[in-house]
Amino acid sequence: NELKMGADISLPGFYKYIILIVTPLLLGFVFIGALITPVGNDWSGQLSSLFSGNGWALDNASLIKQITNAGLKEQLANTTDPDQYRILKDKMLYINGARALLTALFLGICILVYAAYVNRLKKSKS
Repeated sequence: NELKMGADISLPGFYKYIILIVTPLLLGFVFIGALITPVGNDWSGQLSSLFSGNGWALDNASLIKQITNAGLKEQLANTTDPDQYRILKDKMLYINGARALLTALFLGICILVYAAYVNRLKKSKS
């Protein structure tokens, strides 16, 4: 109904299915692909090794490895220079601090949206 309201032309009926089914599936595939990116972006090699029982090796660019700071931890384990070690530790602190700040900001916005929703419900009842 939102697509048709105020439109100069009418959309064909198959757009409903594109919006309801195709778009969420496509976005889901992209998200899962970014979440579990294999080493070297070698999907066919990783799928064959998975089916042969060797497991799934994640790339450091995958979201799971990014969230766990695997690349930085690897660099920390391999560094011998104390200055470089301190720089990497500070970098990890700043990255985790930025993530915490963004999470708190998101939660704060969610609380404000919920409060506005409750306020709107109260106003519509009276």
